[in-house]
Amino acid sequence: GGHVLHDILVYRANIDFMVPFLRYGQERVQGNAWELIDVNSSASLSLQPIKWLAFSWIFSAIREAAIRPEFQLHNYLMIALTYANKTKGERLH
Repeated sequence: GGHVLHDILVYRANIDFMVPFLRYGQERVQGNAWELIDVNSSASLSLQPIKWLAFSWIFSAIREAAIRPEFQLHNYLMIALTYANKTKGERLH
């Protein structure tokens, strides 16, 4: 991950693999280890052009081989508005 333009644009990417070391039951008889690898990957891009407004795009690809052999793809676009209310006066003790 990293940032560009004084933290206005932030990016991040990761990928995780889980390879089975020991297999039991039907999995031991059917298929090979490569067919049973789980993958969890994601990439995100965040843009905050002004202090109170942010746009974030997140993409993920997930494969849980024991449950479903196909990749599940997810796309998200989020818009965040931030409001802060500052009051003057005595602090509460």
